[in-house]
Amino acid sequence: MTSTRSARLIAGFAGPGLPVPPVLARGVAGTWHYAISTRAHGIGVDDLTATDVSLTLPSLLTTLDAIGGIDLAGTAGYGIWTPDGQAPYDSWPDALLAIGTETARVPGWRAALAKSEFGLGTVEAGLAALAALAPYLPDERHMIHGDLLSHNVLAAGGTVTAVLDWGNALYGDSLYDAAWLIYWWPWYPQWRGVDIDVA
Repeated sequence: MTSTRSARLIAGFAGPGLPVPPVLARGVAGTWHYAISTRAHGIGVDDLTATDVSLTLPSLLTTLDAIGGIDLAGTAGYGIWTPDGQAPYDSWPDALLAIGTETARVPGWRAALAKSEFGLGTVEAGLAALAALAPYLPDERHMIHGDLLSHNVLAAGGTVTAVLDWGNALYGDSLYDAAWLIYWWPWYPQWRGVDIDVA
């Protein structure tokens, strides 16, 4: 439900730098929630060639700025927010470190990982490193999309044409969205010649 309501709320902030298709209807089919929006045209950023992603990067970075510039008046907290605009954590470090705690949204992952061949060691080491760095994080509170790949951004002709699926939207340091892109960039072999770090 959060994702469909979030999409409707975010659509109110749509503008030239932040194309969010208006939600026309939402509902429930069985155990699945759905939202129907106006049709958006374009290709998922994930499927762009190196040439096209290079052309689209300026527009994508403008979109990141627009997301981070959304007015959060009347909202509170850090982390993933509910349709009433409230998020559960008192600080951005608290919200980041909560990734190590299981929630109803993603249950059972710790036990599953502990039983796997990989174990929890790497995750615990990463969380410890994050906890050590957390005191140095800036006290920023902006809108974050939280999942700008996974075909959630459409583009055409070098311009972002739609930003979809706000189910992971959260409040915190807007550089999180840039860090997300930088982290996942090497997973797309067609983009290896595009240096996002200097974009």
